[in-house]
Amino acid sequence: NFDLFIYLFVVLDIRCERPDEKTTLQVRAGESLYLPCPNLQCYKETENSSYVWFRNLSSTKQVEQIGTEESERVHYHHSVLYILWLNLNDTGRYITRWWYEEDNCDEFETDLVVHEEFSTDLLYHTMAEKKVSGIYCPVCEDQQGSITWYKNFSLIPNQESDPLRIPNSSKESEGIYTCVCTWEHHGIKHNSSGSRRLIIEGRFITGLWFTLLFFSRKMDGTIQSLLTITEVSESDLRSKFACRAEDSVEMIFCFSVCILFTVYYLILTDGKLYDAYVIYQRNNLDEATSKTLSDFVNGSLLTVLESYYGFKLFIHGRDDLPGEDCMNLIETEIQLSRRLIIILTPEASTDKSSVSPEAYDLQVGLHQALVQGETGVILIQLGKMQDYTHLPLGLQHLLSKNSPLLWRDGESSPNSRFWKRVRYQMPVVSSNQNQQKSNDIQVL
Repeated sequence: NFDLFIYLFVVLDIRCERPDEKTTLQVRAGESLYLPCPNLQCYKETENSSYVWFRNLSSTKQVEQIGTEESERVHYHHSVLYILWLNLNDTGRYITRWWYEEDNCDEFETDLVVHEEFSTDLLYHTMAEKKVSGIYCPVCEDQQGSITWYKNFSLIPNQESDPLRIPNSSKESEGIYTCVCTWEHHGIKHNSSGSRRLIIEGRFITGLWFTLLFFSRKMDGTIQSLLTITEVSESDLRSKFACRAEDSVEMIFCFSVCILFTVYYLILTDGKLYDAYVIYQRNNLDEATSKTLSDFVNGSLLTVLESYYGFKLFIHGRDDLPGEDCMNLIETEIQLSRRLIIILTPEASTDKSSVSPEAYDLQVGLHQALVQGETGVILIQLGKMQDYTHLPLGLQHLLSKNSPLLWRDGESSPNSRFWKRVRYQMPVVSSNQNQQKSNDIQVL
């Protein structure tokens, strides 16, 4: 089959489709690279497919085909390229040519930059969170290996799990976290590393005030005293308040009244009401795709994220009310959400109009994520998609930076790799929604 594909390509002058987006990868010299085809279907659907890899090195400016001989330092095996013991001369563009049919092929490009020493360019996207429970290793996602963790380049002892757990995160948790994945290739051990910076954002509660009412009693009556806090912080919510009254003439019996009030933690911490706003196409789908999408959104998604993990999602048709202004509702609810979950389907509409609600929520969500940089995005793909050129440019940009998580029918266990990856892109659960929607804070 491979010889036939090459014959068709050369003799019949077949041209492969090449998506506009390119992937850029920053790596360190001395390490080794396991590089899957940057397109998810290209990487996963190896059956009845053939591959050819090429490289255009910056040092030579010439395109050359990469071989399959596994004794070579640079070689490929189907949809995966191996570059062992990277050096500076490996910097360049790497091209995957994927034949998925006899007369149809796609090409995907990856720009590789090799650094001699550590550079901030090597950092994966910065995690800026108010609270975080763990950090996911950005390398070795698709291969077996052992993990070692470092913080600010110092070993974190006895931490070999992925993700790295960070209990009770605070400002002291900030820093550069590096995971080193050790993996084997033909009995020889190789290392790949990935680093990202963690920033814990300030957690002040703005726009809220409350008044405490104290009573101090004299023999002949009652005096009322008020304490007003105009801007409440978390330290205020952990503090005890008491009143003391003195009189030079007559004794005052002073005591503080225990005041109990309920704090809805979801709203007080960062002004958000939902952990994620779910965006998906709700119309113009074929019957099979519509059923798959409905089963996922109303079944697995709710069961795992809400019932099991305790997140709170906003989902159209369930959380909106009849008669509400749809456009205003979309803007408001997206602003009240910590994440956007965008679900991609093979039959996604090419209509880029902003008239329909489902096009409008995607438009608002992309603006919130790309322009304002306020909301993290989780991309989930249902089913096979040849490319993403039919999607809005903003969404194509996100997909060029981060591959979507591919959901396979039947992945309903919260312990599956798919749901663990979704879980660690979600924010920390702000309250135990399975047991108690709010925290009672006692002020004395």
